[in-house]
Amino acid sequence: IATWDLAASWIDLAGIAASTDGQDGMSLRPWLTGTGATEPRLFYWRSAEHPEDQAVRRVQWKGIYTGKTRSLR
Repeated sequence: IATWDLAASWIDLAGIAASTDGQDGMSLRPWLTGTGATEPRLFYWRSAEHPEDQAVRRVQWKGIYTGKTRSLR
C-alpha cells in the first residue's frame, strides 16, 4: 500500500469513472472489500539528496544500490 493508492481507491469506491492515464496509484477496493487481492507491482525509488542511492522492490525481494555497494535481500 502506498500513499498514491488512496486517491485511486476513493475514486473507485465512489463509483466514479476516471481515466488511469498518468496515475500511479491502484485501487485497493478488492483488498478492502474482501473480493480479491491486489496485484503485486514493482517499486523503484532513489534519493533526491543522494541520487546514486537507488532501490527496487518486488513482492519480498529488494535490490539496493548505494553507489558503492549492491545488495539483494
